[in-house]
Amino acid sequence: MGSLPTDAYGTNLLFQNYRGGFINGDNAVFGWLKDNEGRYFIAVDTHIQRVANRTGYAKGKTVEETEQAIIKNTPNKTEFMYDLHHWLILHGRYTCIARKPRCGSCIIEDLCEFKDKTE
Repeated sequence: MGSLPTDAYGTNLLFQNYRGGFINGDNAVFGWLKDNEGRYFIAVDTHIQRVANRTGYAKGKTVEETEQAIIKNTPNKTEFMYDLHHWLILHGRYTCIARKPRCGSCIIEDLCEFKDKTE
């Protein structure tokens, strides 16, 4: 079979060929790689991109840059990487929302670098 791809996009293409269709989003690819290959990937969606850049945790102009910055800045990857993925998505969906973030109810507001804070 050869070597496996080293990024989520390449792995998604691998599964496209293997299963005859795309996996339902990069999140499924991330979970598979973490569980079976022991490699760390974080599928960066719009929520993760926004939270990572606003907070200053992992700045990146592209999804790939943000993914690499998150991996680099996350300590104890074995323990936190899978949960971090969900925490960032949920924080972006319900607190750090796109148009009017709820900074007043954010538990990390004091750590956040977002200049245009609201509430």
